[in-house]
Amino acid sequence: MSQWVSQMVGISVEFDSGISPSWRQGTICFYNVKIKCGPEHGLPIKSEGSTKFEPSDESPSTIVTNLDHPSSERDTNFTYYDISINQLQITLSLWRWLDGKGLVKDCSVKGVRGIIDRRHVWWDPNIEYNPAEERSKHRPGAFEFETFEAEDCFVTLLNIDNFRPFTISIYSASLPQLRQQWFMYDVLAANSIVGMYDQSLFSVHRTHQRGRADDNTQPKRSKTHMQIDNLNIDHINEGAEGPIGWLTSGKVSVSAVVIFPEERQGNTTETIKHLVNHLTDSVDAVILPSKPDWADPQSSNNPIIRILRGANLLDTPLSKHLRKRLMDRNEYETQKRLEQHENASSQRKHSIEASPDSLTIDLNVSLNDIRASVPLRTPHLSYLSSTVLIRPIVGYMNSHRTSLPIRCRLRLDHGDFNGAWNLYDSGISYLTYQGMGEAFVRLVKDEQERNRRLKLIGWWSLGTLAKEIVNLFEYITGERDFWHYIGISENSASGYLC
Repeated sequence: MSQWVSQMVGISVEFDSGISPSWRQGTICFYNVKIKCGPEHGLPIKSEGSTKFEPSDESPSTIVTNLDHPSSERDTNFTYYDISINQLQITLSLWRWLDGKGLVKDCSVKGVRGIIDRRHVWWDPNIEYNPAEERSKHRPGAFEFETFEAEDCFVTLLNIDNFRPFTISIYSASLPQLRQQWFMYDVLAANSIVGMYDQSLFSVHRTHQRGRADDNTQPKRSKTHMQIDNLNIDHINEGAEGPIGWLTSGKVSVSAVVIFPEERQGNTTETIKHLVNHLTDSVDAVILPSKPDWADPQSSNNPIIRILRGANLLDTPLSKHLRKRLMDRNEYETQKRLEQHENASSQRKHSIEASPDSLTIDLNVSLNDIRASVPLRTPHLSYLSSTVLIRPIVGYMNSHRTSLPIRCRLRLDHGDFNGAWNLYDSGISYLTYQGMGEAFVRLVKDEQERNRRLKLIGWWSLGTLAKEIVNLFEYITGERDFWHYIGISENSASGYLC
């Protein structure tokens, strides 16, 4: 049984011979499962210069039988792992398998231990990283669990670039669904995940909103709250551009609220109506009017035009006038339809930008006990208008090293998570670096403006105080009397007294 499963999945899978099936519930429970994927499971290299591991169209059995290839002839640029699972419980569904969603319907794991090795993974530095190209392409048979639960998981991660080993623990996890093609999206939408990442406690849980249960007029947008406390700064500043990459030490605490797109109720009538209207508008806007036969009578197949041409009646003033009128009308209709097409395109673009189909992340970051240094290279960033701000930003971070709160909002398209397995492929990491960098620039500019205003107020206060001291000195020495300070001359004061 273990050998058959290994041949099917293309990696080494071992488990005890004792299997506990529950035919009434349709579940199968495996014990002491060991999963191993190493360099011996690499695919044969098809072409020279391959830098990325891509699944082949070969069958899994062919992959396993290719183990006689030497390591130099196999692509080993992928993650190795050696994991043991105390208990693995799955629910099978033949209908889902026929539908291309995988054979496993529900999955539950308990007691996971192991090592994940990424020390040998590398990228070509000459190729610019593009998240859209790195996302996984959909393949038939990819797993789509309706429910996934995990408990008591503990693995050690060996990362690239000689990064220190650290541990990842998951105490409990409950996901309403877990799809291979939408892995990162489903993790963000989990019901509950509690664990530790490099000795930093983190949690993901759904937020509950108070409201009327029968209120269907308002769109339903689910939210999850993510939080991690006192994470080492080297997990986020490695390879980051901007102020985040200038940090050399410190801790970071993150609290984020993820707002998902609207959950629309399926309405077949409205959907068909929307499609028909959209198709009608598109056809009416794109199809341009054809040129009249009068525009080119020499190549026209119209019998009337041919008769008039044979009778030499197309060169008369009346024919020329009619031809000009028809051409002007055709040009007017063409411009009208092009304007309609542009207006419809701009309206669709505005509706897409204004529609709540995007995923929003309200990010609250607290940097604690940080240290920053001036970068060796001058960065070229869109939000950094001048390199003069680099040293003030570094000085601001070092002067507020005890605690520095940062807030920003990220917006991502729902399609960015199609095939994304991590934060980098989905674009969250890039937007986070950009949002925090812009927040740093705003903080520094606000403090510079605040300092400028305080200096102006200080000079004004100092001038006013000096003026009052001079007035007091003149009053004491008798150079000016009391009537001078209230705006009345001495002669007028004498007249008033008389």
